[in-house]
Amino acid sequence: MNQARPANYLTVEQYLDGELGSTVRHGYVNGQVYAKAQANDRHNLIATNANALLNTALPDTCEVFISDMKVHIHTETDTVFYYPRRHGLL
Repeated sequence: MNQARPANYLTVEQYLDGELGSTVRHGYVNGQVYAKAQANDRHNLIATNANALLNTALPDTCEVFISDMKVHIHTETDTVFYYPRRHGLL
């Protein structure tokens, strides 16, 4: 059974087009868009140090990115775009 889409539903294409001209980053979860909180100095310092440690500790086949890298996750049931933060590693 198909569920009705919310009035503020965006397609992936609409989301990506909107991000091109936006000064605020947004996450995308199955048609819903969420503004991403802006990082502060302390957060950036912690992220930089964590990135450096992970980058030297992981094998060369792994890549470590900071929060400015948009990640696209597509499964059978979900389409998600995230800007990873300190609360999770993808």
